[in-house]
Amino acid sequence: MARLVRDLIWAVLGAAGFFGIADAAQPELSLPNQGGPEIVVFGHADGGNELSDFIRAVGVETGEYQLARWHGEICPHVIGLRDELNDYVRATIETVAQISRIGTGERGCRPNLLVVMSDNPARFLETLREERPDLFGTLSLPDIDAMIDGTSSVNLWSLLETRGSDGRDLDPDTDTLTGVVASRTGRSIRADFHFRAIIVDLAQVDDVSMRQLSGLVAMLSLAQVDVDSPIRSNRTILNLFHDPANTPDDISDWDIAYLRALYSTDGGDSADTQRAEMVRVAHERLQGGGSE
Repeated sequence: MARLVRDLIWAVLGAAGFFGIADAAQPELSLPNQGGPEIVVFGHADGGNELSDFIRAVGVETGEYQLARWHGEICPHVIGLRDELNDYVRATIETVAQISRIGTGERGCRPNLLVVMSDNPARFLETLREERPDLFGTLSLPDIDAMIDGTSSVNLWSLLETRGSDGRDLDPDTDTLTGVVASRTGRSIRADFHFRAIIVDLAQVDDVSMRQLSGLVAMLSLAQVDVDSPIRSNRTILNLFHDPANTPDDISDWDIAYLRALYSTDGGDSADTQRAEMVRVAHERLQGGGSE
């Protein structure tokens, strides 16, 4: 798995021009006036059942019926925009990660989170499929074709690492797990993000601010969520490309509450158990009015 990740990073970073990234057209994006990635959380008080519905609907389960998450430090790398904009997106991801109690690597760390801004994502994905199909991990050919032929503003995929619910590695010789027993509400395994790729279509960011774009990328970087289906306007940055005029100006209180709640759960629990705990934690957070 580690070799696969190194190959993917090399393929994209070392051959950015070949994959059409270096020559991408730059959209009319600019840094916010204050410059730094200060997170200004927009939203409302606890929405009761609406918040519960949001939490239960937005997360995408793994094949083992769990909600994947990072368990180690993240090391984001952003390419495709001007250097100062790439840095702003990366800093926003790191700031939201810290708010969500997720560790971030020091400068010079090995990237495990790749964000690619491209004005021709179909060409990028098609070239990557032709040259290095193994870099898509377990994605099926129809799934890859759907990304290439589709019109989504954002395409993303993850490489997941299966561990014991207590964090122990699988036996390297047998690829099996010993010594961990499932409970009534939890499983003996958990799903860790090992690598995550996010490909943004720059042709669809004309009416999007840099603050909004970086907030969306941060949300997608830290949780496996549904980006294609509209969730609920005015309450989540996930609706950015569905209804930009009615989307928050930044990552919202619900989005932060979702992330904080996700990372407060036991990664070995089933998705249903995780969601139930997340609803409780998110309600408590929003009722307390806490944004950090």
